[in-house]
Amino acid sequence: MDIVVRLKAGKQVHSCYDALIITTNHSTKAAQEAAERLNITLINGVAVHDIITRWRKQRVK
Repeated sequence: MDIVVRLKAGKQVHSCYDALIITTNHSTKAAQEAAERLNITLINGVAVHDIITRWRKQRVK
């Protein structure tokens, strides 16, 4: 959860509209709740794999 709070601070300092945390595993429930509250998107390893797979299929067409 610490990284979520630190990213929120960085988002504010640099006036970013969006912030994402991409992990190779799953996030804790506390991190998910904090990210939702702070408007930060969490993406886990399975979602990353799915996104890349869809992207590759689209490129082949």
